[in-house]
Amino acid sequence: MKSTEAINTANQNAVLVGTKIRFAELNIKDKTVTGQVATTYQTESSSVGVSKRLFDNATLKPLRAIRSRVAKFVKEKTLPWDDNGGRLLPASNLTEFQVVIGECREALNEQVEKVIQNYQEIITEAKSRLGQMFDETEFPTVEQLREKYGIETNFEPMPKVDGFRLTGLNGENDKLKKEMTKSLTTKINNAHADIFDRLLSVMRHLSEKLTEPESVFRDSSVVAVFEEIRNARDLNFTNDTNLTDLCDRLEILLVSCNVATMTPTALRASESNRQDGVKVLNLAVDEILANSPM
Repeated sequence: MKSTEAINTANQNAVLVGTKIRFAELNIKDKTVTGQVATTYQTESSSVGVSKRLFDNATLKPLRAIRSRVAKFVKEKTLPWDDNGGRLLPASNLTEFQVVIGECREALNEQVEKVIQNYQEIITEAKSRLGQMFDETEFPTVEQLREKYGIETNFEPMPKVDGFRLTGLNGENDKLKKEMTKSLTTKINNAHADIFDRLLSVMRHLSEKLTEPESVFRDSSVVAVFEEIRNARDLNFTNDTNLTDLCDRLEILLVSCNVATMTPTALRASESNRQDGVKVLNLAVDEILANSPM
């Protein structure tokens, strides 16, 4: 696909999204205890640090679970774009993305309100847990607490090069446009190649697990192989028929060859099944490598 065609296709089939998760672990450095440790061990206070956790694990656990779900979901449904956290979101995933992120935002807000409802009990628990290191003034106010947790998203259109022209540059416009086209094409190609890398990674991971005699693997390791093929279809923002055909062949290879072998229960049942699974997965790896654009 030519550079201009790839850029136009990406513009029609994807947007850029940034996702920011505000999350506070509320670990506070205790300057007094840090100074005491420095004095005891005859070191500079700038070289050591003693911190305390204002919230215990039980309080933070549900909040962390939502943060992890968001991070995992964003990684699955988007592709890398820039170093500033921007991700490429195929239009096919846009509706699901907005729904799931909305659910996670609401769940996070609900959990924060639960913390607020039990705030005095949490502070009392911290007083017992922290002992002489407890200082109630270090706990944020209710208003501050609400601001410390949240999920924000911002959407932007994919960059365009057609029609680009800056006044006053004269002959430099064409040169700059060429450089921008090259940069955009590289980002698009890298995002596209990431789809193949994901397929390759999940196939190799399960193959390695099945190769190790004493290895214990979860059902999710097997399910992930099939899920990644479905994800690859949804992430195909360039409408690459080669990728579509590859997904078709991988599904036929993994499912039709021996349905029983490629189930978690069957793979655990016998060494023979695991060996058959490894053979199928290695064939899948070869298919991906043969068709990868990178």
